[in-house]
Formats: sequence, structure tokens, C-alpha cells
Amino acid sequence: MYIGEKGEIRIYMVEEFDKELYSVEDLTAMVEEELAQWNVGGQERIRFLHVGEAAEDAKNLMLVLEYADWKAYAEHTGLGLYVGPVAQAGAQGISIQGQMADPAQEGGAVDVQTILGYGQSTLIMVEDKMKIISARPVRFLSSQAQLLDAHTVDNVAVEGMTYIVCK
Repeated sequence: MYIGEKGEIRIYMVEEFDKELYSVEDLTAMVEEELAQWNVGGQERIRFLHVGEAAEDAKNLMLVLEYADWKAYAEHTGLGLYVGPVAQAGAQGISIQGQMADPAQEGGAVDVQTILGYGQSTLIMVEDKMKIISARPVRFLSSQAQLLDAHTVDNVAVEGMTYIVCK
């Protein structure tokens, strides 16, 4: 999952692909048909960007979708997601749960009150388990999550929601 500066969500899905069952063209048509049902009323909430063989393995296909915002992703997938200012999370019914960490400090636990002080910073709350790449660098994250680089978090080991606060 990539989260852009303007809140757009890009999903890169790599799945096993059996060329004997269907073609890339068939898959493309299926995806476009499904997205047409979501993009009603002239609003393009989900865009189909790419389908093709995954670079690392010709047996796998990569499908790339872009969601206009976190609400479109949450509606389409049924999974929890929020991307927005820390200060506005409460209005969306979101409160930060669990232990948080400051990756700049070894073993640096951070309490929720400290995080709430970063009201204009971007909060990412995600239920799905995957690598999350943010256009903005990570300031705080759920303590069970793994910071891979300044912009990338792996949340596979996190139970429940993952919380990330960006600079």
C-alpha cells in the first residue's frame, strides 16, 4: 500500500496467475467491469492502473489499483483505513489503541497524549496486513510494527489495527 501526499491510496497486489485458466485480457476486463460498478455517477473513486507479470516471478501477476481516498478503499475492501490529521481522527470515531513507539529512540515508547500533540501530522490507521509506504516520513508507529526505512512500515506482526503518525 502506498499513501500519497494528497491521501490517494495505491495498492499493489501480487497473485499467482494460471495462464491456462484465463488471460491477462480476461482479468483486465473483469477488473474494469467491477470498477465500473464502484465508479458510478461520474466519480472515479477507484482507478485501474496496471496489470502484468510481476518482475520477480513470471508465474505471478501484479495488479495496481488507485483509490481516490481512504474512504473509497475502506468501502471497497471492507477493511479499516483512515488517513488524515491526528486532530480529526476522533471525529471519525478513531482513537489510537495499543503501544506506540518512536523509531528515533531505541525502545522509545510514546504515550497517546504525546501523539495527540501532533494534531496536524498525518495519522494512518490500517487494518490490512502488508507493507505500507507513506509519501511522508514516519514519526511514530505501533510498537509491534517494523520500520523498514523512513517511509516504509511492515505491519504483518501487529494484532488489530496499525497506527502510523507521519511528519
